[in-house]
Amino acid sequence: MVLLCNIIGFLHGWSLHSLSTIYHPMIFIFPFMLI
Repeated sequence: MVLLCNIIGFLHGWSLHSLSTIYHPMIFIFPFMLI
């Protein structure tokens, strides 16, 4: 479950990286907080 969220968070972070520089750090750090 955690691994799934980590993968989704990683891919979601990459997709938003080019769209928003504000959401990127939050989504990138979020998966690590779940571990």
